[in-house]
Amino acid sequence: MGNEHDTEVEHSELALDLGSEHSVVVEPNSSRLASTRLRLGALPPWARKGLFVLSGATVLLLVASIVGFALNASSQQVAADRLATSEKLEESLTEAKEDLYAANGMVTDLEKEVDTIESRERVVADRQTGLDAREKLVVERETAVQARETAIDAKEKQVEASTFGDGVRVVGTTVQPGTYTTQGGDGSNSVGCYYAWKTGTGSDSDIVDNNIVNGAATVTLRAGEIFESSSCQDWIKVG
Repeated sequence: MGNEHDTEVEHSELALDLGSEHSVVVEPNSSRLASTRLRLGALPPWARKGLFVLSGATVLLLVASIVGFALNASSQQVAADRLATSEKLEESLTEAKEDLYAANGMVTDLEKEVDTIESRERVVADRQTGLDAREKLVVERETAVQARETAIDAKEKQVEASTFGDGVRVVGTTVQPGTYTTQGGDGSNSVGCYYAWKTGTGSDSDIVDNNIVNGAATVTLRAGEIFESSSCQDWIKVG
């Protein structure tokens, strides 16, 4: 009976009852494995249950260790990723600060250029104002000069109209009618100042009246008369 039982154990599956809720199925591999199964089967139920609990706890501990290792590795990877991200952010921040510093420098340079340009514009504006004032002054002076020239021209015309020298004059045409006086001879000859009234302007015209003076002389000229003077100072209209 005993041998048949052992042979049956070696050639068939051995079911070990570890409790009402659990069982362990051991496939026959060797006599040693069968002996171990017999010893387990000989244990009391409470011992088999404790052994099962211990085995489960060992498995759970092993699983927990594997999971913990995995979590630890994952945490280290996350930390490494965070560190790399932080370093990249710091590098980007440093570059941004450098760019901002450079931009601030450019802004400062541009502000200086703007100040320089504005200063030059003010100088140009001041110079333009000065030029405008000078141009205005020049225009005023030109206007004054023109007025003076006009007055001088009028005076000269008046003088020309009221003063004449040697030559033949047609009263009312080349000289105004009126009373004229001269200071005498101009020194071109020793005879003195010669003047005459003639019948015409030609050299062959007759003499109506004439006179020679060394000092001052006064004559009255009427429109239509022909009057000639020679070697006399200017005749000036006095009336």
